[in-house]
Amino acid sequence: MNKTILTRHPSLPYLFHFRMEEDIVEELHVYPEAADSILGNIFVGKVQNVVKSIGAAFVLIDSERMGYLPLDDCIHPIYVKKGSSPSIQQGDELLIQITREAIATKEYSVSTNLQLSRNFCILTSQNRKIRVSSKLSKTVRATLREWMNEHRKSEYGYILRTCSATVEPNIRIEEIHTLEEEMEQPIQLGPYKTPFTCVKQQPAIWIRSILNSNPEITGPILTDQTDLHEQLHSYLRQSSTNSFEQSLYTDSYSLWNLYSFEKVVRQALKKKVWLPCGGYLIIEKTEAMWVIDVNSGKSIQGKQKEKNALKVNLEAAKEIAHQMILRNMSGICMIDFINMTETESMNQLVSTVQKLLSTDPVGASFIDLTKLQIMEVTRTKKERPLYEILEKDIAFFGKTIDETNVIC
Repeated sequence: MNKTILTRHPSLPYLFHFRMEEDIVEELHVYPEAADSILGNIFVGKVQNVVKSIGAAFVLIDSERMGYLPLDDCIHPIYVKKGSSPSIQQGDELLIQITREAIATKEYSVSTNLQLSRNFCILTSQNRKIRVSSKLSKTVRATLREWMNEHRKSEYGYILRTCSATVEPNIRIEEIHTLEEEMEQPIQLGPYKTPFTCVKQQPAIWIRSILNSNPEITGPILTDQTDLHEQLHSYLRQSSTNSFEQSLYTDSYSLWNLYSFEKVVRQALKKKVWLPCGGYLIIEKTEAMWVIDVNSGKSIQGKQKEKNALKVNLEAAKEIAHQMILRNMSGICMIDFINMTETESMNQLVSTVQKLLSTDPVGASFIDLTKLQIMEVTRTKKERPLYEILEKDIAFFGKTIDETNVIC
């Protein structure tokens, strides 16, 4: 049974969000309590510079924070103050949304395509097409697209999620109208605000993470923190379209200890991950990319080396897909699987990896195989990776950053 657990670390100032399937942690999100994330918030930004050679503009979010805005993203920007040029220029003031947190040395990513989302639908201000989840059949997609055409507003775009196919049309309509009202607020408010004003603040990031998930995947939401329970309950009751179950755990033995989450976090910070067959993974982060090495241990000695190598590689592929989500790995990932000589074996491995990555909640893709059979994979950057969030407190989890068995 799926379930989502919200709890706090007993000693450190972190809020943890675990999504579990059959008591195995499939997703892990960490939120520092002292930090207020601006991800998803909408600001009146001011263009500081336009660099056509790299196809981007740099937009001030406030006096200290800068955002990277791709020029090909500016299709129908909503200007608050516009210079004489029809295209974006230095000094322009416009509505921007934070699409990615600042990661390491990289600036925030921002967009002029404002997006608001709930359980069944995503509303966009700029891309005005109607899109439907590719996970649904062609017939269902065509039906939903036709239905959406009858209920849409021409100035917005709509993305219908997979779970929208299983709810009553009146529930979809109610949620869409709610999103349209929410979108009109910053658009109408923006022209009366000065640069760096936040005109639309999203709910707490942990609430957004839940709201943007499929209730069927999320399952019941359980927490032992009274304040989190009340915050979530207060937000969910504002919409009659939500279908999340919510419970407050009141036993004196905390959820953190009940599910041994300390051990889960420790394991997710280690470089070595054991496989059921006796092989293992080594996961390392370099400046430019993630590197994963698949090791067989003693599991492919003896006869039928090709068959055993394929078995280890398939186990590794499944665990790598899991670890990418668990650790929130993003960007480029190079995977060195155990070498195989038969084309059929490689094709089966590639097919398995593609299928596993297609279910990634933030989006991951198989790119190619090099001549040395190194697999190239990419994963969308949204939040900071687990090791980076917990970096200053890694020593608390039993290791120091400099030790070889901890990611750094």
